[in-house]
Amino acid sequence: RIIREDPGRVGRYVFAHALFRAVLYDSVSALRRARQHCRVGEALVELREAALDEHLATIAHHFGRAAEVEAPARALDFALRAGRHADRLLAWEEAAAHYREALRIHALLESGDARARCEVLLDLGASEERAGLPETRATHQEALACARAAGDAGLLARAALGVAGKWSILGEVREEVLAAL
Repeated sequence: RIIREDPGRVGRYVFAHALFRAVLYDSVSALRRARQHCRVGEALVELREAALDEHLATIAHHFGRAAEVEAPARALDFALRAGRHADRLLAWEEAAAHYREALRIHALLESGDARARCEVLLDLGASEERAGLPETRATHQEALACARAAGDAGLLARAALGVAGKWSILGEVREEVLAAL
């Protein structure tokens, strides 16, 4: 049997093996899968409206899978909300993953607001820094370049502080930090 009833949950079913699920999933066209993900995302928003924060990651996942076909702005919104929620829970690596997804989705939008992209980069850099991820410096450098291109002094200052980092060594001169500041 490919599908069996989940003994722990009434009315729920599970695949007997993950390969069955993968084969069935892959047999559906990419367009149809994307549309189904969007429908699932909308259904989750409707069903979980009272406790949306608890389900943001799942909702963001479904809208993210649909973003190339439907509702990229909605997908971006939920990716950012999921990232902020993960940040509040101190789940910084998860937050960083949501912000990376937000950057991917942002690239799909035709409006491509440089300031909005820079904000996402700053959020991503902050989460990466808190998580101790090695790509923090590169993310802050990219945010700095983005802020310069946008010509936004506030974003430029935040990006420069990100490049400088939280920790400095007395007497150490870092040329890239001086140039950014």
